[in-house]
Amino acid sequence: MKDIPSFLDFQPSRLASVSYPIEVAWNYADSSIESHLISPRGIYKWTDWSFKSQDLHGITKEELIVHGKPPSWICRQMNECFSGKVVYTEDPDYDGMWLSELFSVYFVEKPKFEFGNINDLLENILSPNFADRTQDWQK
Repeated sequence: MKDIPSFLDFQPSRLASVSYPIEVAWNYADSSIESHLISPRGIYKWTDWSFKSQDLHGITKEELIVHGKPPSWICRQMNECFSGKVVYTEDPDYDGMWLSELFSVYFVEKPKFEFGNINDLLENILSPNFADRTQDWQK
């Protein structure tokens, strides 16, 4: 059986440019899933918090501090798991913003993987000749 693609998703503190990642989840080729809360402890620029967003995602800041993993640990895990691979996300712009923010704090390496758009993956799986057909329509 062919390995399934890997997907990654971040939960931010809220949808704003000053937000930061509070949870990340990804899957492995064997379809198992890993999820981690991200601790803001000691990261002084991670102060933005929205109680309205907290009502939606259900994660408190206290939970992050008590149960969250340090960003450096999460970055190492992701690089070990996905080095040289494409990891798919539903929104590479937003998830890329939070990935950059995560790697920017207390970590010297950059991501060793790249994001792919889930829409491109689905298009290739569901209709591998779609690009050829659309080129024919444009002629």
